[in-house]
Amino acid sequence: MGRHVLAPLLARGYDVHVVTRRAPKAHLKDVAYHEGDLLDCAVHQKLIRNIRPDHLMHVAWYAEHGMFWSAVDNIF
Repeated sequence: MGRHVLAPLLARGYDVHVVTRRAPKAHLKDVAYHEGDLLDCAVHQKLIRNIRPDHLMHVAWYAEHGMFWSAVDNIF
C-alpha cells in the first residue's frame, strides 16, 4: 500500500523513507526502508528522532471488507 507515491516523491527530489511492519519483497533504489510497527510508540519516536523528517505521509489502511470504515486501526 502506498507504493504508488514513491516514484513521484523521488522525482520531486524528496528523501523518501518507508516504514513497514514487513520487509517489502522489492526495494526501490533511493528509498530508505525501516521495519517496525508505528503503533509502538518507541518505534516511531526513535524513527522521528533519527530521521528528523520535514513531512510525514501515512498511506496505510486496514482494509478488511466490511470493516475498514469503522476499524479502530484506521483512526490512529
